[in-house]
Amino acid sequence: MPPFFEIAVARFGQSPSSVSWAIAVVFTPATGHAMLYKLSSPSSSSSSPASSPMSPTSPGGSLALDMPQSVTLREGADEYWGRVTVGRVDADRMPQFSKVLMELPVPSPSSSSNPGEPVCRRWVADALAALREDGHFVEKHVTKQWLVEKMGK
Repeated sequence: MPPFFEIAVARFGQSPSSVSWAIAVVFTPATGHAMLYKLSSPSSSSSSPASSPMSPTSPGGSLALDMPQSVTLREGADEYWGRVTVGRVDADRMPQFSKVLMELPVPSPSSSSNPGEPVCRRWVADALAALREDGHFVEKHVTKQWLVEKMGK
């Protein structure tokens, strides 16, 4: 049986009250070694996992999915504010996992029925639904509302 890796939603931001969400596949929980899938401004060129000139709560501006980044998640470092485990992925299915995320459209800021809702939160919720639909294990209780409750606003 191949190993399974943790799927998590990670919080990044300049402060705990101004955060954006990303999807992380945690390979080594003890050290925080992970693959990070996050949205950022297409003009962002920094290599920091949290770097992005966009504000996760501001409307407008286009966002795109960065290429996945190998990172070390350490609370307080690189604007990382923790994670919530939402499922697991079979190591053999990592290429398909990445494909699902890379092909998922990024919602436009104006497409939300909840004005002011951060695009990154909608993308993460859409991504988890797409992963679940593709057969990846995402806990049944994981919804956008549950994530807001666990991770804060």
